[in-house]
Amino acid sequence: MLLLSGTGLAKAIEYRGFVELENNRYPVWAANTKQVDQERAFKLRLDASYRTGTDMAFGMRAFVRKDAYNKDRDVARFDELWGQYAVPQWDVRVGNQLVTWGSVESVSPLDIVNPRDYEEDVVEPIKIGIPAVRVRRGFEEADISLYWLPYFEASRFSGPRSFYSISGGLPNLYPASRWDGSQWAARYFHTGGSIDYGISYFRGLERNVKFDFSQAGDMLIGKTFRSQRVGFEATMVLGELVLKGEFVYRTTAEEGNRRALLYALGTEYTISSIWGHSDLTLFAEYLASSRNVKDIELMQNDFFTAARWNFSDHYKQRIQAGYFWDLDHRQAHVYRVEYTGSPYENIDAGIRYTYTRDYLPGPHYAEKKDGVLHIFLRNYF
Repeated sequence: MLLLSGTGLAKAIEYRGFVELENNRYPVWAANTKQVDQERAFKLRLDASYRTGTDMAFGMRAFVRKDAYNKDRDVARFDELWGQYAVPQWDVRVGNQLVTWGSVESVSPLDIVNPRDYEEDVVEPIKIGIPAVRVRRGFEEADISLYWLPYFEASRFSGPRSFYSISGGLPNLYPASRWDGSQWAARYFHTGGSIDYGISYFRGLERNVKFDFSQAGDMLIGKTFRSQRVGFEATMVLGELVLKGEFVYRTTAEEGNRRALLYALGTEYTISSIWGHSDLTLFAEYLASSRNVKDIELMQNDFFTAARWNFSDHYKQRIQAGYFWDLDHRQAHVYRVEYTGSPYENIDAGIRYTYTRDYLPGPHYAEKKDGVLHIFLRNYF
């Protein structure tokens, strides 16, 4: 914490974050002549907050990624940069924000407000902060939030140099980022007792765009479309068992996709002290959609299962394993195994292996004998 003094009042800037070095090793996809076989990136994340008195607060999250081999991954942005005025039961927040809806572990059909950065990770992409105005009214066990979303930015998929390129090395043309004041959203969320539930509404531009080849066949051109989404989410806790559900009814003007139900059903079970003080959590989820929307929806009619083993020891070791199975194409699947630990205080080291046989639109049948190896070293401050 950095303390600053002023006019008799103690004013504080609190900050935290990390610096990270990562290295990714890829199999070679012969169809993509531009593909790099490795990525080596430096990453920085800085979170800071500043409060003046009891009413005003400011927040920031800066994110930088610089890759030595794949320039498509280079980015510097503020995922959060906001000011907030709060009084009992009311608050107003203005600026770049990250918004989280839903509760499933894998792919949430409900979590629509922020675009995603698939250059960071094709299986677990991080969110990209966007400008918003949020007005929130709090109650004893609930709150109502209203969002104005005056800016559009599309999710960023893996570029031409990536093994996961959806175009086999061809350029990807995205819809232009732009100001669009017609987008807004609202959410009511209730917590308390054994059941949490939420009701939400979104009206705006879809963040995950649909790509088609240009007439010349020399690039992929992405386009978005307007939609209206009504969502419902619920989480029920029954001792060590957690039941989850997310449902989205979406309407658009897109031919063949005018009305769709997107949903995810899941369960989570934790076994405490399975070995020493370690805890084992098991996940199982089904991701689905109605009608003919599977060509533009990620991970639909899929089964997801995972396990997370936290050792709770001196080195804070953790082992995770996850698996996606495409029920429409039974030979298609993704599995991932990851180990992380802290050899020293404030230092995390990890290794991760991801195999995506026939699953994602990029590698197709290229990945038959090998997968992607990811190694990272992270220093928290």
